[in-house]
Amino acid sequence: MKPTNILIADDHKMFREGLSELLHKELDFNVVDDVGDEDKIRAVLKTQKIDVILMDIDMGDTNGIEMTAEVIKNYPATKVLALSM
Repeated sequence: MKPTNILIADDHKMFREGLSELLHKELDFNVVDDVGDEDKIRAVLKTQKIDVILMDIDMGDTNGIEMTAEVIKNYPATKVLALSM
């Protein structure tokens, strides 16, 4: 079985890096990238097949809820898990 491609989207760099480090230890997961804003989310989605996005619902200037709606509309096979403090 091939690993699940994951994109981490959160505006806190230390959180993204920590979560990425934890997930890299799991053979079933492939962290494709970790990004902090909507432009970078779009850029990754255009070039990579992402199975799951771990999406912060509040990324400063980026609204994770609106971004989730955009992902669902444009990439229906991609699942989104909401993250919140």
